[in-house]
Amino acid sequence: FNLSSNIALAHLAGNLKKRGHTSRRLGDVMSNLYMASCVLRMYEVQGRKKEDLPLLKWSMEHLIGNAEEALGDMADNYPNKFLGGLMKFVGMPRRSKPTDKMGTEVIKTILNPGADRDRLTDGIFVSSADDATGKLEKAFTATVEILEPLEKKMKKARKEGTISAFDRDEAVKAGVITKAEKKEMEKVDQMIREVVDVDHFDSYKIEDAKVAKPKKVKAVSKARKAAP
Repeated sequence: FNLSSNIALAHLAGNLKKRGHTSRRLGDVMSNLYMASCVLRMYEVQGRKKEDLPLLKWSMEHLIGNAEEALGDMADNYPNKFLGGLMKFVGMPRRSKPTDKMGTEVIKTILNPGADRDRLTDGIFVSSADDATGKLEKAFTATVEILEPLEKKMKKARKEGTISAFDRDEAVKAGVITKAEKKEMEKVDQMIREVVDVDHFDSYKIEDAKVAKPKKVKAVSKARKAAP
């Protein structure tokens, strides 16, 4: 970044301000590097916890990847092709991006209730249980603590041949889950539906709705009418 910015400043000088794309991309590099330094600082301040390593690795790869992408775009579109090629050859040894495996590790960290998730989400506003964020948090907790363990039992039973399908009624008859557990699963289903549901309008109501026709506006003003 230092090499590329110094070359751009030495070559373009005051014209760098006129090169909007070039200056914007340099700004993108700088902002992503700054955020990467903030991530490292937070990791250091919070005691270099082993549990935070997946988050640290993903964040660094993501931010450095964004910076490298902006730097590469600037080099590819630099007005002087020789200098652009030099910046790309010297300053762009690789382009990094988070792998799918890194993303999976991050998801596991975030989706596991406990002290680590509470620490990471500290300060995030959660409203009352009747509001959107409250319902979301409540449904999340119920899914992890109630729904997922019972579904794992059913999957195991299906794999072993105890039940032929992933059906709750059949699971109750086979003794895999109890009637009370089935009701708990249904309650969690309802909680999830309340979170993901969107406004619904019956099609016939939309079709029968009367749409007011726009009034015609005369293009000629009164002043023009009065003119000779």
